[in-house]
Amino acid sequence: MIRKNIAALLDGLFQRKERRPRSSFTGRARRAWRSQQAECLEDRSLLTLIGIDFGGDGSTPANWTGYAGTSNTTLNGLVDESGTATSVNVGIAFDNTLQGGTFSFQPPASELPIHTQSLAGVNGAYADSGNVELSFSGLAANTPYEIYVFAGDLNASLGSNRVTVTSGNNMLTFNQPHDRNQLVINSEVGDSSRDLSSYAKLITTDAGGTMLVRVDNAPRPTEFFGLAGIALQASTPGIVSISDVTVDEGAGTATVDVSISAPEATDVTLALATSDVTAIAGEDYTAASVSAQVTIPAGDTSATFTVAVTDDQTVESAETFQVSVTSVVAGNVTDSSDTGTVMIPC
Repeated sequence: MIRKNIAALLDGLFQRKERRPRSSFTGRARRAWRSQQAECLEDRSLLTLIGIDFGGDGSTPANWTGYAGTSNTTLNGLVDESGTATSVNVGIAFDNTLQGGTFSFQPPASELPIHTQSLAGVNGAYADSGNVELSFSGLAANTPYEIYVFAGDLNASLGSNRVTVTSGNNMLTFNQPHDRNQLVINSEVGDSSRDLSSYAKLITTDAGGTMLVRVDNAPRPTEFFGLAGIALQASTPGIVSISDVTVDEGAGTATVDVSISAPEATDVTLALATSDVTAIAGEDYTAASVSAQVTIPAGDTSATFTVAVTDDQTVESAETFQVSVTSVVAGNVTDSSDTGTVMIPC
């Protein structure tokens, strides 16, 4: 009986081992795991978002700083979304040419992006026909920051904001056309199927850790601008992933997607290489040159890399080779160890 129990136990262990081979944690499974890690990293980083909510409706997203005044002021030690006080301060200066005011508006739920907490409190705005400037200090020096400017309007139809963000010699500018009760994040209308992070604009701070955000009505001088909120956070360096692809020999080329989990403020350039698995360079495909690179432009999250495949007119088994990153030439990423597998079926 003891022998039978031991045999059954060993058999069970053997079967469990067979069901979980070491090679199963490769390819798509490994990339899915990396994607999950990237999402977790993004969730943690978004808890450091610092938000300022304008408007006099009394509701703000959790741990955002609400301001419903119309006089120049300074807000010190802004709190981030985790409830932690930071070293970040902001001076708010209003244009006094024509006194503006605060009001509530009603953006539909379909325009509230996905976030680690509800953004339903972004439903008030400061409106003016001049400008407002926010001078941030205490930011990390020489660091890429994500910025989110929320536009909203109730009293005007087809209003438009112009947003100009400067830090040292770095500058970005964009317009925010919007209709009544419409929520615009940076230059796009909000969408409840998208993550807030997908709207990020990026700018690198100067050596003093300062940033100036100016909002005015320059695109439509006869209308009011509507500023509903501003949020920012230091950008989390991205994680690189390379897609798997299956391509017939007759296609001539195999194109793989090279992606990063979060956009960067500057171009990300990666040096790439190919390596044989069962396919042979020079016979089944053309090996990447020693200078092969791919560049993901600032603000984007993906680019493509193409490898030539050879149609040898021979009936043979499926063959594979891999594409990997050999070095990060430029940009800021935390993990570039992923590989993509190209399969050439029989």
